[in-house]
Amino acid sequence: HDMWCKHTNYEQAARAPLIFSYGKNIVGTTLSPTEFVDIYPTLCELAGVPTPKNIDGLSLVPLMEGKVTKVKDYAVSQFPRGDKMGYAFRNDRYRYVVWVKNNFTTKQTFADSLIADEELYDYQTDPEEKRNFAYDNEYQEVRDIMLAQAKEFFHNEEIKFNANK
Repeated sequence: HDMWCKHTNYEQAARAPLIFSYGKNIVGTTLSPTEFVDIYPTLCELAGVPTPKNIDGLSLVPLMEGKVTKVKDYAVSQFPRGDKMGYAFRNDRYRYVVWVKNNFTTKQTFADSLIADEELYDYQTDPEEKRNFAYDNEYQEVRDIMLAQAKEFFHNEEIKFNANK
């Protein structure tokens, strides 16, 4: 992609292994979406310490114990480019990146008019992210679903911000 690796929203920059060792109940590996914000609530639960209510992230203990196959539908990462912020939403098959203009932050109300550009990658057919499917008619249903998830994320972040004022 002709970019320095950690300075993008691409898979090679946003994906990192997360390894926990937890007693004898070993699940093995999973491709479930997780985020670094999930580490703290996971450690709290493993240590038997109450998890603060005002943090992001979900405990991964149910995933580790094999009780569920995933704790969330997608993981979120973000990285700016110029005056736009790219929010990437990664599920088990796709990465959807919405580029938001006007120095948008999740403290604001999101509107479609703020979208500067979109990217959609399908890791089943294009594991190296060489083709953007966001404007491909064949992928419009996937794009619409992932945009709806992005809007839900932005809405929830705005609510959390306003509740903590």
